[in-house]
Amino acid sequence: MSKGVDELCYNAPFFLPVFAAGNDRNGVFVGGQSVLLNSFKNGYDLLTHQSIAKNAVVVAAVQGITNYTSTNVFENNVTMSNFSAWGPTDDYRIKPDISSKGVNVYSSIALSDSSYSIFSGTSMAAPAVTGVFSLWQQYHNVLWPNANNNSGFMKSASLKALMAHTASECGDAEGPDPKFGWGLINAEEGVKILKKANEDQAIFKELTLENGETYDFFITIDGTDILTASIAWTDTFSESVTIAESHVPLLNNDLDLRIVKLDNNQTILPWRLNKSWSNLYALRGDNDVDPIEKITYYNPNTLKAEPGNYKVSINHKNILEEPMNFTIIISGGLIDYSQVVDLNVFTMDNLKVFPNPVQDILNFNNNNFDKIELYDLSGKKISFDSNVTDDFIQINMNHLNTGLYFLKLSKNSQSKTFKIIKK
Repeated sequence: MSKGVDELCYNAPFFLPVFAAGNDRNGVFVGGQSVLLNSFKNGYDLLTHQSIAKNAVVVAAVQGITNYTSTNVFENNVTMSNFSAWGPTDDYRIKPDISSKGVNVYSSIALSDSSYSIFSGTSMAAPAVTGVFSLWQQYHNVLWPNANNNSGFMKSASLKALMAHTASECGDAEGPDPKFGWGLINAEEGVKILKKANEDQAIFKELTLENGETYDFFITIDGTDILTASIAWTDTFSESVTIAESHVPLLNNDLDLRIVKLDNNQTILPWRLNKSWSNLYALRGDNDVDPIEKITYYNPNTLKAEPGNYKVSINHKNILEEPMNFTIIISGGLIDYSQVVDLNVFTMDNLKVFPNPVQDILNFNNNNFDKIELYDLSGKKISFDSNVTDDFIQINMNHLNTGLYFLKLSKNSQSKTFKIIKK
C-alpha cells in the first residue's frame, strides 16, 4: 500500500495525503482479548501500510494544550496520548511526521446537523493537520496568486517543508523523534514564515535540482534568532520490501542539506534518528533515509545563532534518477542573501563575475568600465589591487576578511552591483 501512495504522490506533486498514525500502542483486541503489539520494542515500530509511505504525512495524537510553553529549545509542555502509535519505519525514517491534539476533541457527528460529541484518537488529530495545510495553501494563494501556472498553490513538498520547519518542539530531548515526529503542528508560525518570505525576511523557494548540481544560498543574519533551514521533496516510489525488519534505506533520491559558518568553515548537519531500536534519539548527522531534512543552529549559551555570514547548501548523493523538485526554507534573523547555482560562474546578462565565492582573485569581463567600486557590508569603500587583460579585469581579494562584499561596475550612466562572497 505504501508503494502505491508514494507513486501517486510523485505523479501528482500537489497531492498530499494525511493519515492517522493509529491507536494501537496499548494493544489490539484479538478473540476478545487485548494483545500488546511489539512490547519488545517498548511500543515502537507500530506503523504499517500507508503510514510508512515516504511521501505522505502521518499524524500522532497528543493531549490538548491551552498555551504552548518552551523554556528553552527543547523543554516543553506537550504530553503524548496513551494510545498514539509510534514509529519509526524499519529504515529509521522519522514517522509519524507531526503531532496534533487528538484527546477529548469536540467534534460533529452524523446524528443531525447540530449533533456533537467528544472523541479521542489519531483520526481526530489528522483532520486538524489537514486543516492547517488548507489554511497555509489559502494564504500562499493570497501572497503569490500567480505561482505554479497561476494556481497560487504550493506543491506538497512545500507543505511538508513548512510543517517541519515551523513545528513546535516536543518530547524529552531536542529534535525529531518517532513519537511526535518533527513536533507539534504550528499554524501561526507557518503563516509567519510565508509572510516573512514575501517580505524578503526569509527564504521560501520551490526549485529543481539537476543531477550533479549544487544550490548555495549565501546569507547574512543579525544574530537575533535561531538559524533554521529545511528542505523537502517528493521521492520516487520504491519497490515493496519482502524482507522482515529490513534496515535498507528506501530513499531513492537522497538530497543533502548543510549549513556552513563562513568565518570558521564549521559545517552543521541535519537532524536524523540514531539507528538503534534500543536507543532511538535524534542526533545531527548525514540523513540518508528521510525526504525531509532540517537544521537548527544556535549558540547554546544565547540560544541564538551568531551574527555573520553563512552558506546553506543543497546537493545530492549518488545519481539522481531524474531532476528532483524540492522546497527550501531558511529563516532566523535573515538580513541579506544571494543564490548561486554554479559556484564557478555567476552570470548576469552578458557579464561574468567569477569565481563566486572567491578565495583570492576575482575576475570579470573587461568592458572598459567608467568606474569599478568595492564595498563591504557596512557600505565602506574598499581599496584593491587590479590587473587588466584584453578579456578580463582581475581584483586581488586575498587580503580581505571572510564575508559579503558588493562589486559595483559603472559605465555610460548605468551600473550593476554584484554580491561577492569572500571565503
